[in-house]
Amino acid sequence: MASLRIWWVGLSPRERRLIALMLALVAVLLLSLLIVRPLMSYVASAQPRLEAAERLRARAFAATQQAVSPDRPRSSLPLAERIATSATEAGFDLTRNDREANGAQRVEIGFVRAPALYAWLVKLEESGVTIRSLRLTTRSDATLGAELTLGEGK
Repeated sequence: MASLRIWWVGLSPRERRLIALMLALVAVLLLSLLIVRPLMSYVASAQPRLEAAERLRARAFAATQQAVSPDRPRSSLPLAERIATSATEAGFDLTRNDREANGAQRVEIGFVRAPALYAWLVKLEESGVTIRSLRLTTRSDATLGAELTLGEGK
């Protein structure tokens, strides 16, 4: 620090003013690049992000309203048959479909892709089946193994 002070004192007043002006310009440039521009970019993208969040909330609200509506179609088939039929329609091979003591159905699927599984679960819930538990295991081939406990909807 002392050597910097000696260097500064050794400069002429004109050189000191030029270096001080240069340092002020560098500070303004850094302030602009590191703070102002990212902040302005964040503010500019706020409206599209807000609109996307509102659309997502509206879809979620509509889905919950549809899920709790009392006029959902219910099948007269037993739970095990409903699950087996819908799994076959979705293209899944159930490795297990057993009834538990509490009336729930224990289901296992060996290999399934995530989007197909989630679409099937949505269809099951729409038909009045509730998901009591779900355990997913990842496989090396980008598929999942699924163990589910399903029950009748309330």
